[in-house]
Amino acid sequence: ITHYSLLITHYSLLITHYSLLITHYSLLITHYSLLITHYSLLLALLEITPLYQICSYFSAIPKNRHKKCSLFASTIVNKLSKPTTYHQ
Repeated sequence: ITHYSLLITHYSLLITHYSLLITHYSLLITHYSLLITHYSLLLALLEITPLYQICSYFSAIPKNRHKKCSLFASTIVNKLSKPTTYHQ
């Protein structure tokens, strides 16, 4: 009887283990899909900023326009969002 109860415990723990693994991987997939959504929304927001639009309008090379203007706009926004230090 002890042998069978240990066998049942063993298989129930195995089932628990695999169900936790499935949960873990589904949460990982959810995490990465949310990250992708976050960055695509960030990119969409960046593209409607006036800085991006101005850069895009004056950019001579259409091939590198998106990368260059995104970098330009995000750099300016980052610089503006940092607290300013005043020297006396």
